[in-house]
Amino acid sequence: MYLGGTVPKAEKRERKKYLPTTSILGVILAVILVFYLISQFRMEEMQFTDMTEELSCVVDEHNEYVINSEEEYAELLNHKISAPQCTNFQLPPIDFSQHTLLGKYAFGGGCSVKFERKVYRDEANKRIIFFIKVNERGSCEMIVGRMNWVLIRKIPSDYRVIFKVERRFP
Repeated sequence: MYLGGTVPKAEKRERKKYLPTTSILGVILAVILVFYLISQFRMEEMQFTDMTEELSCVVDEHNEYVINSEEEYAELLNHKISAPQCTNFQLPPIDFSQHTLLGKYAFGGGCSVKFERKVYRDEANKRIIFFIKVNERGSCEMIVGRMNWVLIRKIPSDYRVIFKVERRFP
């Protein structure tokens, strides 16, 4: 502590020497932090086969599906709707050694409803995100619901699946 409130000139010069070094070090640490955060949130959009039409006779409003075997797949027939066009419905063949089937029910209201599906792979957090955007148009009183089915390449057993539905009314 200095009496009189002044800092000796020698100490001021010493502080000025370290100022550029400290600033450069701060910038380097900030850049490293930004690259780390970007790598944590990097998600790759996955290609998929839309199976919604092929599986249109299977509807379950209350469940999300991650199907990796023939046994799990066959259980979908328990949710076959009783409509004339589904009388002779059979599950299309899927090779579960190579693929995983994801399914999620979503709904929207309005005069027209469109479902936009995307699948993302989050390597850093070992998860797959099945994202459904429901685009609603018009002020009609109609509600439209639909199962959304996508076939993706096989998910590793240590990954988890997150289902997200976002409704958009412009």
